[in-house]
Amino acid sequence: MEILGIIFLIIAYQVVVRLFFKGARVAAEGVKSAVTGQEFDMDKALGRIPPFAMQVVERNTEEDGSGINYYAVEVKGLFPVERSTEAAFVVSLFDITDGKDDLRPVLSLLDNFQEVNTTAHCNVTQAGRIQPEYGLTKWTEVGRVFPPFVKTPYSGTRKLNVFLRLIHPDSIENIQLGFGKIPDDDMFWRGVSEITIEQFVVGYAEEAENRQECLELTVKLGMVVAMADGSLDEPEGNVLNTWMKKSITPYNEERQVELKARLNDAMKEAYAGMLDGNLSKSVLTERFNEIGDSAAKFEAMDLFYDVMAADGVADPEEIKVLRRLGDALELDVQELEKLRDLKMMNLSSAVEEADNESLLGIDVEWSKEEIQKHLKAEFRKWNARLNNLQPGPDKEHAQKMLDTIGELRNKYD
Repeated sequence: MEILGIIFLIIAYQVVVRLFFKGARVAAEGVKSAVTGQEFDMDKALGRIPPFAMQVVERNTEEDGSGINYYAVEVKGLFPVERSTEAAFVVSLFDITDGKDDLRPVLSLLDNFQEVNTTAHCNVTQAGRIQPEYGLTKWTEVGRVFPPFVKTPYSGTRKLNVFLRLIHPDSIENIQLGFGKIPDDDMFWRGVSEITIEQFVVGYAEEAENRQECLELTVKLGMVVAMADGSLDEPEGNVLNTWMKKSITPYNEERQVELKARLNDAMKEAYAGMLDGNLSKSVLTERFNEIGDSAAKFEAMDLFYDVMAADGVADPEEIKVLRRLGDALELDVQELEKLRDLKMMNLSSAVEEADNESLLGIDVEWSKEEIQKHLKAEFRKWNARLNNLQPGPDKEHAQKMLDTIGELRNKYD
């Protein structure tokens, strides 16, 4: 609702601006001017209206300060045009924290504040038709910047350029990621001001970097699963290699080459670490928790189950490692169980009786009461599936799980 309120506010100020411009002529003595609010002659008028300029000031959407803080982009002065023309004010943002020579686009989380073809910040206010000798004697708002709804390359304290253009509306679509080739005839004026904001969410460049590191961590942990039995089998290696190839496809060719090298190095490093016992699973999962979201973690777990299933057998040690990784990555237990059950469907049940606990996600350190409660829940789940499955491998697997649950119920009775 707050966002809707913001949109309504933007529409409101755009209407005010257009009404303010309309009829704001300073053409001759004796004409009542909407700009100055009084009668005057041309010489006096030109002497009283300053050159066109901009400023950026802090405001709040509510008069009592209880609303959303924002930056108002305001203009004042004679319109810098030599002919009667349609015009629009366009506000773009650039991150200049690392220097003015390193301009980086700032994105918007609000559709109404985005460019036509990108998510880069772009606040457009249609000025209508303006003419030479029109002007504004008071600061008038033509754009807004809402810090909570922008996304900079990195989080923390960020310095931004507020870049204001006065252009012909036909050239609005020429602006891409804040930059644009505007024909000289369509570019009437430009100005810039600086603001400083606090970016609390992860920046888009950070997300990209974190995403790439998450891919490396996924490969390393995938190797942990693959070598849980002490060796790397060819089918497991093939699953990892196929996943790496797919994971880099969204990137451009240059980035793909770089990522391929990084992921191959990660795989080699993990392989060597598993052989000499120097690969710390806790260090890997802690880092994953620092930079990875739940989607990245579930993507990783999906790969881990594929690695386990590479040879068609549910190896007891691999099952234990998978359960520990799921716990270490702090994933939702119910969602993880759904993923586990889906992947286990296609595996043979070549699990020793002593490892039935691992197969059903039971921690042997639980109390008997906790184990029985877990087994009851597992029984309800698998019994419901058995009744809904058609004859075949999946139904046989469900029956096998029910048989295993029965055995464990007797064991922990």
